[in-house]
Amino acid sequence: MLVPFLKWMEKEKLMNPSNITKQDQDGFNARFRIQKCVFVAQCLGLNTGYGFNRYKHGPYSPALTKDYYMYARDELKYTDTTPVFDRDACLDIMKHDNNWIEIATTLLRESNYHSDGDSLVEYVECIKFPYPKKYIQSVLDDLQKTKLGESLNRLVC
Repeated sequence: MLVPFLKWMEKEKLMNPSNITKQDQDGFNARFRIQKCVFVAQCLGLNTGYGFNRYKHGPYSPALTKDYYMYARDELKYTDTTPVFDRDACLDIMKHDNNWIEIATTLLRESNYHSDGDSLVEYVECIKFPYPKKYIQSVLDDLQKTKLGESLNRLVC
């Protein structure tokens, strides 16, 4: 399932697969975008089975990391399965810059543990220093206008 998804990401110019193994900013951006895009796509119905932990730059899956490095080395078996998820809603999230995406995916992941937006924003402010509360609130406000925002507290990502 990952290979067709990464090919979709490449087609949509969400990441450049030749950058995955680079140990520079381009490499970081490719890996960051893969992690966050797969997380968002899972929230939107993609069935990959990756588990995501809280991490410095938002939700992170060690198993996904292993798989995209295998993909970069052309060691991941290709399946002809078309990934099923809401592509437009995913692109709506991924069109933003990395800072916004980091906060948005953190809000999505942590929303399952908070009953209201105020406690969610306060919690994310604590774990996402130095992002200011006002910025986190603005990302939450933007996120609530998306398809994912419609069901923010009912998601299991």
